[in-house]
Amino acid sequence: MSASAWVGGGAPAFAKALSGQRLTLQRAFEAAAHGVVDRIRQAGGQTSYQFLISLE
Repeated sequence: MSASAWVGGGAPAFAKALSGQRLTLQRAFEAAAHGVVDRIRQAGGQTSYQFLISLE
């Protein structure tokens, strides 16, 4: 269901805030994944990182 269907007109602001929080969380997961890959490489392991999420 679209957020803009809510009564009262607050849905667009809520949807924008939710989108911002989702982007922040996705970026945190990206940073954590890169950190794990870096630690594995520092320990002499070989690994690669694939982007599994879209930041858009």
